[in-house]
Amino acid sequence: DSLAILNACGAENAGALVDGIHFFRNGASIDELRANSGKVKHIQLCDVRGPAPKTSDAMIAEARSGRLAPGEGELPLKDLCAATEHGAAISVEVPLVGPVDPKAHLKHLHAGALGILKPDH
Repeated sequence: DSLAILNACGAENAGALVDGIHFFRNGASIDELRANSGKVKHIQLCDVRGPAPKTSDAMIAEARSGRLAPGEGELPLKDLCAATEHGAAISVEVPLVGPVDPKAHLKHLHAGALGILKPDH
């Protein structure tokens, strides 16, 4: 749906934000992303474990409070990043849940993101 909207608007500077959970949980493919990588302007990293939720309420709960730091779950986030053109903005979306020190949380998320973004060699 996002590609259809981007193509229909005709603006050269229009682009998509790809959220890791929504991308993989909705059955999108890395091959499709790779074929349209120039349209991806922003990647949002987060991770999850286990099977995709089956109900709308469970999907909302996972998206709001079930996000894990990049690398702590099962999503192929390295593949997601590799399939996107260099220069796309990258952010991490993992809410601060419970009594956690914000600085420690940010350091943890930063380390997770670096683990995804570093080359394997």
